Amino acid sequence: MNPIKDLYILNPRLTISDFSALRSEDKKLYAFDNGTLSKRFIVSSSGHNLLSSFALPNRVDTYPQNKAFLAAAIRNNILCLKKQVANNEFQINKTKPSFMLFKLEILSPRLVNRLAKNLVHLTQPMSVKLCLLLVATALCLGLFYSPKFTFMFYTSMDILLVAFLTMLAILIHELGHAISAYRYGARRVSIGIGWYFIFPVAYADLSESWGFSVRQRMLSTIAGVFYQAVFGSLIFIGFLVTENMCFYSASIAILISILWNLNPFLRLDGYWLIVDLLDNPNLRKEGITSAKRLFKTPVSAEIKKTSIIVLVYGVISLLLLTFLLVKLSLEIYQTQGFGIYEIIKHVATSDNLGIADWVLYFGTSLWKGLALIFLSWQAYLYVQKKFIKQRTSH
Repeated sequence: MNPIKDLYILNPRLTISDFSALRSEDKKLYAFDNGTLSKRFIVSSSGHNLLSSFALPNRVDTYPQNKAFLAAAIRNNILCLKKQVANNEFQINKTKPSFMLFKLEILSPRLVNRLAKNLVHLTQPMSVKLCLLLVATALCLGLFYSPKFTFMFYTSMDILLVAFLTMLAILIHELGHAISAYRYGARRVSIGIGWYFIFPVAYADLSESWGFSVRQRMLSTIAGVFYQAVFGSLIFIGFLVTENMCFYSASIAILISILWNLNPFLRLDGYWLIVDLLDNPNLRKEGITSAKRLFKTPVSAEIKKTSIIVLVYGVISLLLLTFLLVKLSLEIYQTQGFGIYEIIKHVATSDNLGIADWVLYFGTSLWKGLALIFLSWQAYLYVQKKFIKQRTSH
């Protein structure tokens, strides 16, 4: 194969549509639609014009000034060899987001569609206004009412109740995404659990939302925390009525979860909102890459390469990641592996453990064990990558 003389053509399995952005409307969404929208790319107007020249077979050496861009297009199967298309020898491998180390689907698109169809009326203007009124009322009551005791539990069943209500709020959060996306035409949203960085997370697959307008994408993103806040408000009002401290603790836990999800420095809801506001789908990658370059180049030189907003975002993100990794490593070191051995020893020597105690200890050990495994795996991948890079350089 001679890359200079070979003819390339746009992949026939590629679908191209307009991509709505806040500041411009001239971008394109390139997607491979094999039933799961396995790959998506946001392409600028100039990039789209260049790739359009490959609607008929063309040679990449025709555009030497765009060598790197076309190489990336070939690497990502946007452009493929003419003879491969003729013989149908190419295939698009399904990929998953690199930031999710593990994904397990819990609710299939079919079941999510059924639930969303019955709940989509909650996105109507009148329903949204009533929900806003409920949340505002709960916030006002919370500001004027401060109980004497917080997070006070008497039995392990109290902890389980708080955990159950918090997890139910997280499920409602993901359903909120799904309901809003369903309203705008998404029919392939699934809900599941996964592992992101060092945290277990729930997710709603909103791949189809890339085809929405920027307003619809932002509403689908914010819908999760909105309906979670509605549920948390109901829980807090339940506390005011019953004076059950479990309800109060659950409402506080839900509030913390909402604030955490609005954090823009991890790939959570806050991040996707910032992505649309800044009109930069690759904000995190560009920001962290720019921040890493600060170790080699002066700040003034780096600012010339990228915007100050992206650079500051990358620096803060990198500092947050470093803090979380250091804190987790110290926790593992100080407790000799998260204290998993002590938990197992306590369970083995205790004679009066109830079902709730068993569930709590099992859940705690499972999370700590998985965190240790995934952290070790990430460290292994990092060392392996550095080793391969070092061998290649020699």
